[in-house]
Amino acid sequence: MKTIIKLFILIIIFIGSILVFFPKENLYYYGVEKLHKEQIDIETTDIKDNYDGLYLQNTRVLYGGIKALNIQSIDIKTYIYQSSIILKDITINDNFKQFLPSKINYLIFKHTILKPNIIDININSNQIKAYGYIDINKMKLYLYLKPSKYFLKSYKQLLIFMKKEKNGEYKVEYKL
Repeated sequence: MKTIIKLFILIIIFIGSILVFFPKENLYYYGVEKLHKEQIDIETTDIKDNYDGLYLQNTRVLYGGIKALNIQSIDIKTYIYQSSIILKDITINDNFKQFLPSKINYLIFKHTILKPNIIDININSNQIKAYGYIDINKMKLYLYLKPSKYFLKSYKQLLIFMKKEKNGEYKVEYKL
């Protein structure tokens, strides 16, 4: 019994040390390289490698060479049981405002070992609140929107593609 407990503790220490000492900045640059192949460019002015994750400040996202959005901060946290990506203060460029609200307070992605095939999503904006998930097995996004009155008036063309639920929310299903 003692050897099983010791083995379990050693495994936790090993996985924990991998998470702490893993070169997260290199993983970030690998992701940027992969996104560049899809015509998505990411420019960040400040990158900080913490023991539990990566913190990015003043990030610009360009799609096809066109500035799409600015993100004030991105906080990527990795633990043994959960990973999360928190994007704060997202400003959408004028070219994309017809599809999305101009300002998003935060966007959170969470993945836990309790639901290994699901990535939870939470969005907060002055114009809209949303929650949902990505089903990794089906490669499908499910998003439930709680729009404000302003959003209902301003984004009528966008609401056509959504299904209205009985509780007043709008549901989006998108195959990734």
